[in-house]
Amino acid sequence: MAYYEINESNARESHDLMSFSDYKEGSATNEYRSRVDEAKKSLDYVLNKCKTQAQRDHAEELFDKYCRTLAYAINEENRIGCMCPSVMIAGPSNFPTKKKGRQVAAWDANRENFNKASHYLDLMEGVYRQGIQSDDPEALTALREKLENLRSAQEIMKGVNAYYRKNNTLDGCSLLTHEQIAKLSADMKRWGIKKPFASYSLQNNNAKIKSTEARIKDLEAAKETGASETEYDGFTYVENADAMRVQFIFDSKPDEDTRSILKNWGFRWAPSQGAWQRQLTTNGKYAAAKVIEELEK
Repeated sequence: MAYYEINESNARESHDLMSFSDYKEGSATNEYRSRVDEAKKSLDYVLNKCKTQAQRDHAEELFDKYCRTLAYAINEENRIGCMCPSVMIAGPSNFPTKKKGRQVAAWDANRENFNKASHYLDLMEGVYRQGIQSDDPEALTALREKLENLRSAQEIMKGVNAYYRKNNTLDGCSLLTHEQIAKLSADMKRWGIKKPFASYSLQNNNAKIKSTEARIKDLEAAKETGASETEYDGFTYVENADAMRVQFIFDSKPDEDTRSILKNWGFRWAPSQGAWQRQLTTNGKYAAAKVIEELEK
């Protein structure tokens, strides 16, 4: 794990301008590394929960941004602390009030850097909860695994309900662990539920099965088609199967009306692609057709 450097010289000077106590050598660095170590524990948990390598790479990228931004914020905090001593150290006579005001304003502005570091950490901790992105190289594999798990869950719920109907108890149900039997039985008694898995649970899970099947079908169709381009007056329409995006590439920067049309149909500017794009799905293709229709008018 790579730590970013903390300026110990500024940390010591900043401390000495604010306090009569001695600065403990390396304390700023140690505090920074302690916070990074805590974040690393969260990263390890997230990596274990991620569904694809792309998600793991994204989590590690956010962790690095957190470490780098936190180091910058701490170094800025100490640099600003060197700008002016406290009144306790300097004394009230001829105290530089305006200089202190600028220092306080700089500290207030630097809080945004600490907030940004916390934001990166929050994003990192939520990476594994995100849906599987269509442009993820392992998307089809992950979606097929998800579908298999959903189908298995559906069969288990139906089997458990059937067992309960027949025996009026969950004891001895081989589809559940002892802990699951105890929890379900307690929940049924507590809430007055007449069967282990309510109808809406099976309906919701079935809806997830159908939506996952549809996503797999769209992805498979897109991968089979490959990339296709169509030239129009002033722009090119691309169905990019590698990036899993439908894209509009313009010969020059589109005017405000054109940008408005694109935004209205869910397209966003992607500098990395040099294109206005959205996901390559049935809905994405429909939106692209509507954009083309409006642009050709």
